[in-house]
Amino acid sequence: VVILGTVAFWVKIPYIVIFMAEAVNFGLYWFTDGRFSFILVTLILFVLSVLKLLYSKVNRFEETTNKLLTNKAVGVAFVCVPFLFLVGSVALVLMYKNNVNIAITINQLLSDRLIHASKALSNYPLLPFGAFVEWKGFGGIGYAEAVPEDFLNTYNFVDISYIRGLFDFGIIPTVLIVLGYGLAIKKAAQKKELVLVLALLATVLWCFVEPFMFTLG
Repeated sequence: VVILGTVAFWVKIPYIVIFMAEAVNFGLYWFTDGRFSFILVTLILFVLSVLKLLYSKVNRFEETTNKLLTNKAVGVAFVCVPFLFLVGSVALVLMYKNNVNIAITINQLLSDRLIHASKALSNYPLLPFGAFVEWKGFGGIGYAEAVPEDFLNTYNFVDISYIRGLFDFGIIPTVLIVLGYGLAIKKAAQKKELVLVLALLATVLWCFVEPFMFTLG
């Protein structure tokens, strides 16, 4: 909720509201152990709090920010950000497959996401325009559906959008989707829409722990 709207809208939001949002965020973490979502929401609220302070206290801060957003080099950097996540996610999975210590540590932070992504790279083909993979995850299991026998051994759900997209859509469409995100961020920056830029950057970061980077549904 906090990242929606214009700069003029969220600059007027009282700090107590941001504090309440973080309190709700902490409550969700306490009851669900959603670590990465807790970190991301906390980061977003922190950044917005700092920007709120700067916009209200620093002279010409908005003018300086707008100049930075419309800078050509910054625009190119914005286009590159989603590609860095794509390349970085593939690199992390390959590092995990080769037992690199830092990747093993990151896998623990990401709740074993690199395990299933690395298994997918070993078990399924990477094609230019994708291939059908029957993903078996926890959706509905245990309450909407009975737990299948040998479920943990058949679990294969890839929960990283950048890796999942390479299988579902294929290499070429995934690159185009990532390019679309980058161009959307650049376009928002050119329009001086700082809040939208922050929202899109948060989205491409969130795609690292969610499978739904792009859905026709």
